[in-house]
Amino acid sequence: MAETAQVNGRFPSNQEAFNTFANGYLNPIWESLHGTEGGGYLYGGLQPGAWNDGARGVTTISTSDPDRQYIHVITPPSTSTLRLRDNGYRISAVSNLRTGAPIAFSQSGGSLTLTGLGGWDPYDTVFKVTADGRTGIQPASSYTMSASASASGHGAQAAADGSYLTYWDSNQTLPVRLDFDLGASKPVRYVGINQREDSVSYARSATEQSARIKGYNVYVSSDGSTWGSPVKSGTLPSARGVATIDIPAVTTRHVRLEVTSTYAASTDTARYKRLRIDETWIGSGYATASTDPTPGRYEAEAAAFSAGSTVDSDHTGYTGTGFVNTGNASGAYVEWTVDAAAAGNVPLAVRYANGTTVNRPMDIAVNGTTVVSARAFNGTGDWNTWADSTLTAALHAGANTVRVTATTATGAPNLDHLDVG
Repeated sequence: MAETAQVNGRFPSNQEAFNTFANGYLNPIWESLHGTEGGGYLYGGLQPGAWNDGARGVTTISTSDPDRQYIHVITPPSTSTLRLRDNGYRISAVSNLRTGAPIAFSQSGGSLTLTGLGGWDPYDTVFKVTADGRTGIQPASSYTMSASASASGHGAQAAADGSYLTYWDSNQTLPVRLDFDLGASKPVRYVGINQREDSVSYARSATEQSARIKGYNVYVSSDGSTWGSPVKSGTLPSARGVATIDIPAVTTRHVRLEVTSTYAASTDTARYKRLRIDETWIGSGYATASTDPTPGRYEAEAAAFSAGSTVDSDHTGYTGTGFVNTGNASGAYVEWTVDAAAAGNVPLAVRYANGTTVNRPMDIAVNGTTVVSARAFNGTGDWNTWADSTLTAALHAGANTVRVTATTATGAPNLDHLDVG
């Protein structure tokens, strides 16, 4: 959006009103927009696009932490339930990013389901999703690829080489087959496909069509020679994001994806019969919800802290059940007791938010000895934006204490958790 030129140092009133609205509207969800990429494509993440019961939206994924993702619901569902493909992520927590309220969820059959929803924001309801990694996906390095047709320089192996910068091109051949050799009999539950997005978002005319997969068959074989009848046939939607083909549970060595048609009409000479796939993979099973805490994480609300400190939850983006808001005084502190399997130097990351423009320095002590004096904890932009301050310190085998102590009268920043190792 282009800003209207200022007149006598002021924007027109409508522009000022919009700027004021945008500032207050975007700040509470800024972490879902800043330092993120679009989900469901190159960087992984939950499925974007058209969901259940008329719901539509996008997903974003943190560029520094792939287990931190966001669901942006632009058009709410007609029900109180939202369902989308989980793309193999084990979900451990979901919350409303604006309010911090926890959201009930479940996982089964490859989908994440949020329930009990309501009070939709008129423009963008954002859910923060925390995952404990991905599961049930056969690593690309464990199988080899072949195809019935390929364009020069874009062979079948590029569709499963772990790089989204390379792609398989079918050389405008249909039908065409893409075969997986898993090397040994393994469980197979679905095929994931990330098609190259070099076609239009939707069909705007009969001569401007999507180059995405339309009709398909999936076969399995124990020997790579005898394939029999398809175990699954169907039509994929012409939609952006990862496509998933679920098949009946089977244990097999060879899997074949046969594409019989794409959406491009014969009059669309640029896209007719074009098929390009960045990455495709075999899913051995579906993810289930995770209740495991993040390894090495110690929440501030479970630590010891100085008198006058409170456990609050009036800002968004924290982990656990809240954060510690210390008193505004020099000497205010939070102290964690952490365990180390063995003695040695270990990374420590203090997660904090400082909604002011003034540094709130703290001393950091390990087992009663100050290892960093007056470490800077500068402003993070607002109280809903969190950052990590990382250092390395020597820990003993067994129990250790890590204390952060404010050194000025403004006290400490808000403290969320300590990650160890």
